[in-house]
Amino acid sequence: MKILVGCSSPPDVGAGGILTYVKEIISELIDAGNEIHVAAPAPENWEWINEHSEGFIETSQYENPFTSVKSLLAYINKNNIDAIINNDNPHVQSVLPAVNCPSLVVGHLGESVIASLACYQNEWTDYIVAISNDMFSSYVKKYNVPVTKCPIVFNGVKDNGCDIHDKTNVLKVVFAGGYNRRKGCMHILSMVEKYASQFDNLELNWFGYVPDKLRKKLSKYNFIELHGRVPRDVFYQKLRSSDVLLFPSKSEGCPMAMLEAMSVGVVPIASDGKGAMQSLVLNGKEGYICHLDNWDSEAAQALKFLSKNRVVLESMMESVREKYLQQFQTKFVIKRLLELINNPTVLRNNIPDHIDVLSWHRPVPKGMKKSTLLNRLRYRLGILRKVGVLAINDMHE
Repeated sequence: MKILVGCSSPPDVGAGGILTYVKEIISELIDAGNEIHVAAPAPENWEWINEHSEGFIETSQYENPFTSVKSLLAYINKNNIDAIINNDNPHVQSVLPAVNCPSLVVGHLGESVIASLACYQNEWTDYIVAISNDMFSSYVKKYNVPVTKCPIVFNGVKDNGCDIHDKTNVLKVVFAGGYNRRKGCMHILSMVEKYASQFDNLELNWFGYVPDKLRKKLSKYNFIELHGRVPRDVFYQKLRSSDVLLFPSKSEGCPMAMLEAMSVGVVPIASDGKGAMQSLVLNGKEGYICHLDNWDSEAAQALKFLSKNRVVLESMMESVREKYLQQFQTKFVIKRLLELINNPTVLRNNIPDHIDVLSWHRPVPKGMKKSTLLNRLRYRLGILRKVGVLAINDMHE
């Protein structure tokens, strides 16, 4: 089967959850015998794309949306694409009413412009895949997606084996949220400031951007090492040799970092925020779920308990690895996505005579480190921008 996979990130940039998901499913789809084509912003390094796809079509915030959409539809028709799996790419979303093949849209958040885009014109999408129970409720209640078109398919990661952890007296802990408040950085900071005296045999590796002011504040704690932004493989190697992942996130989909931790036997101490966290681990068996309104205290209790009860920790490591093997491998995700593709819900014998063309939904102007205030507001409020209407006949010229 020829499958076009849409993504909003260049394949060589970033370690975010959406890009990680896209790379995971592409790899597994190829292993299952499918031919993969990719629609995304162009990478600078083409090595991964050349290895993992039969074709690539550029769609980005710097292209004219009309030109991009027309080129995309022409590409789909020329290459006889059999199915489309979109992941947060607005130009792919724009053409879905005009294609003659089944399409899935995978939602990666239950709010913001990412949710609005996933549910946009859902009458022309066979399924909008929710990756958490919270997301399912949001899509059905807020965005009016029919319950019959909104299956829940939890994320997965490919099995790369599990290292045997060295038995030491030091509890090795990872946090990958940088200074992102949605990822729970303030809970980590609060826990450190309140309970540092308990962490005499703990090593905390903090990944992601941390501003100088906070970096200076944290420098007095000798059990914390700040790594900053690093390539994904560097983080992954540190994760593989760790014992615990701290995950105090306020809002997620089905967090890839947490699944990656589970796949290598690292015990999550997560939150009860929005997202699939509580569906991934059973509290006390494969990890701990701490309440956001008291996360710092509850997480500190869990860390202290595990640091003094290595036998329990090792049992939880085995349990979380087994949970992953039984339920959260990418091959299970692909099996379900292909089942959905083979059972479409949209009748495509009467395609519309025109389509609405969407602008890129979360642009960052060239040369700027951050989006404008207006763009950030649009992102948070879930406001999509239509740049105009394009006739189907014009798209085939």
